[in-house]
Formats: sequence, C-alpha cells, structure tokens
Amino acid sequence: MAEPSIQDHLAMATAIVGFITLLGGTWARVAAWTEQRSIKAKFQDEIGLAERRIAFLGTWVKAQEAVCTPERFAEVKQESARELDELRSKLTEFMHQADDRKDKVSAGKYVRRMFLLFLPNNLGGWICHLLFYGLVLFVLLVALQPPSVDLETGQMEPWSEWLQLQLFLNIMFAIPILLVRSLAIRYNRKRD
Repeated sequence: MAEPSIQDHLAMATAIVGFITLLGGTWARVAAWTEQRSIKAKFQDEIGLAERRIAFLGTWVKAQEAVCTPERFAEVKQESARELDELRSKLTEFMHQADDRKDKVSAGKYVRRMFLLFLPNNLGGWICHLLFYGLVLFVLLVALQPPSVDLETGQMEPWSEWLQLQLFLNIMFAIPILLVRSLAIRYNRKRD
C-alpha cells in the first residue's frame, strides 16, 4: 500500500480545519444564544412576579382603606411601602446579577475571538477561517515532528539545529497567522 501523498494530507487537513471551524462557530453561537435566553427568561419571570406583587399590594391597600381605622391604615401603608422597598431591592440585585452574567458572556467572546471560534458570516470570513486553521495546523504538524534521522549514518539531527528550525518556522508563520486572524475578525465586524 502506497503512503499518502502531500496532497492527501493537505486535503485531510483542509477537511479537518473546515469541520473544526464549523463546529467551533456553531458551539459558540449556541452557547451565547442559550445564555441570553436564560437571562431573558429569568428577567421576565422576576418582572412578572414583581408586577403581580405590586397589583396585589395596590388592591390590598385599597381594601384595607375601606375597613381599617386611620391608625391601622397608616400601618398597612407602611407595611406595603416596606414590601415595595424589598421588591425594589430584589429587582436591583437581580439586575446586577444579570449584568455580571453578561460580563461573563463578554469574557467568552474574547476567547472565541482569539481562536476564531465563531461562525463566519460571509465568504471572506470563511476563507480567513480556513487559512487561519490551516496555518495553525501546519505549524502544529511541523512542531510535532521529531528531529530527522540521517538514513546513511543513522544519527539524529542535533537538537540545537532542530530547535532553531522550530523557532524560525514558528516566527515565520506567526505573522501570517495573526494577519489572517485580524482579517477574519474584520470580516466579522463588517456584518455588524
């Protein structure tokens, strides 16, 4: 059986990169969507509860006004005011918690941007994503290669030469990787 050619390896790497891009972008979108839905649902529940409580307190105060003495009615109004203050503080606390969750989602956006784990919006974005992951995969494959062995003598390449080659290749490919990443982010911003 013949060994796979360079073209076979490149085709497989391209397929893997495309799949990883699609999977990472889809996962990022689904995670952000579910987090936002969760925050909105909890907010709607809290608002609904607050509205029902306010309506009840308003009805209760009106009913007590008709049947209570003025002194007792003053106490009822104070109790209602206290409950409304508690309700306001609960809603304020919930709003702060929702803001904290949004900050955590924003931190996740930074990680997704760093590794381009978002679904591209246009052809230019797809091309940049594929180039980015292709270059990263190439650098990883090169970095994982052990020092070569001379077939005639059977000796390994010196580690110092191997490390110099690794350093040179990583530096040489870092600039294109960062440029392609910035282009991908720019294409993503054009949608917004």
